[in-house]
Amino acid sequence: MDQQQINSYIKLLTSDLCSKELEALILKWLNYEYRKLKKLPRHRVSQILLSRFNYNYRREFKSSELVKIKVEVGDICYIDFGETYITEAGFQHFGLVLNLYNSKAFVLPMTSNNSMYLQSYSPTSYPCGKKHLFRLGSVAGLSKPSVLFLNDGKYLNTARIINVIGHLDTRSEVFKQIKLQLAENLGLDDIYS
Repeated sequence: MDQQQINSYIKLLTSDLCSKELEALILKWLNYEYRKLKKLPRHRVSQILLSRFNYNYRREFKSSELVKIKVEVGDICYIDFGETYITEAGFQHFGLVLNLYNSKAFVLPMTSNNSMYLQSYSPTSYPCGKKHLFRLGSVAGLSKPSVLFLNDGKYLNTARIINVIGHLDTRSEVFKQIKLQLAENLGLDDIYS
């Protein structure tokens, strides 16, 4: 399917279609999706299908409390970030909750990828590391040292949170360093001066 075909389908979807036309369009789309999914590695297909399942199950929930998950600032959670574009953290990842506001959580995605860990910034152990990667290290609840993606932080509906698996003390020095480094990355470091 090329961009011209996609544009014509989008135009059809925004027009008034009869139910048979809409059904035919849905079947074409599903066939297109099936052909695309068949070409992907099995682990990627699993991530995509799991995200779509989570989306269909949770999309109407105002917060995680509807699935009996209580979230607090400092929690490390397993989150479904959903589908993404290249260089964005997506699908199922761990993330650190930095703030809660109106049923949403500001989260920083994280990884335990060793290559990212070796490149990541740490104010004490690796000050020449990449500033968008914050070296979190080992945290209770996680099996490996982790890194935060400061450049992928965003507010999400807490219904995206699958499970709370750990907690970082919000009064700890590392939590304060994370907020300072995030503020610097956002160009807001003068607020904390």
